Amino acid sequence: MLSAVISMEPHLDDLPRSNEDLLSVGAAHASDLQALCNDVTAMIFPSAMAPPTEETISAVTRKLVALVTDIEARLLGHDPQVSTANPQTWPLLAQSGFLRQADLIDYMLARVAEDRLEEKLATSTRHLPAQLLNHPDPNVAEAAQTLLAADSLYRRARGYSYQALRPELLHQLCWRLVAAIEVDNGKRDIAVIASVRALLSEYDEGRTAQAAALKLSHFLGNERRSDLLDPNTAGLHLFVAHIANELEIDQDHVFQLIDIGSSAPFVIMLRAVGIDAERAMAIIYLFKTFALTPRDIGLFDRGFAKLEQDIAKAEVRRWAYARGQFLMFPHSGKSGT
Repeated sequence: MLSAVISMEPHLDDLPRSNEDLLSVGAAHASDLQALCNDVTAMIFPSAMAPPTEETISAVTRKLVALVTDIEARLLGHDPQVSTANPQTWPLLAQSGFLRQADLIDYMLARVAEDRLEEKLATSTRHLPAQLLNHPDPNVAEAAQTLLAADSLYRRARGYSYQALRPELLHQLCWRLVAAIEVDNGKRDIAVIASVRALLSEYDEGRTAQAAALKLSHFLGNERRSDLLDPNTAGLHLFVAHIANELEIDQDHVFQLIDIGSSAPFVIMLRAVGIDAERAMAIIYLFKTFALTPRDIGLFDRGFAKLEQDIAKAEVRRWAYARGQFLMFPHSGKSGT
């Protein structure tokens, strides 16, 4: 079947040799993630060289508004369920440039990617986390319970989106909101400061879906490896966490690499974790469906088996290092791996 699909692309074999190499294509598209992060941070500026789609900009903006609304409501004692307008602090935060901060936008891009990928698994069984509630290892059972609770509460219930933030982002955003509220009101507000301290004291990173999924992956190890690498069975969080755990990279990076337009980075990740070709193509098709092109399939057929697992691992870690450098120093030179 793959050969028949490939034959639909008459000039596939006429492409330059360098462009046929799976690592080359994967590296190029992984590099695009950094450019996308940089471009979305410029969504208030009209000068991006390769602007993201309107859909991505809108999705990121909606999530930013919801996040700020949820925290602001908590600090001011409002009910986020009845809030319809932009939060009070939004204009000041936007003017300050904080909402264009690279690590915040990167986090939001990962959440947008997460939502898109979840849609692809809407009909899957995802029974593994529920099965693990009765696991004899209390660490596994507790992590499974946390994962199920966090997935339903922090991602889907309005008013709790901040509970999924990384600690450093939560601290930055909370204190920025405190400053914006005080500037807007023209006075220091002890009650707001007390609210933010209470919010931060209640926060537990271990209760997030990503932390719980990573803990499950760590404690299960090879016990359920086949299931952990089956997104239909494990669910998105556990599947992504296991890949991130095996490749020693950030989970948000994995979300973005799967969601990016090209399938090449995802192919390389699957090769790096040692999945066989038939299963890898089934997983790729699950997430990419009709977005797969004859060129994608041709690259897979020619490159997957030839690519050594250790080389694939090294390539993914190189992307992770480059991404880390970009997020630390987002304006230092060119974006690229």
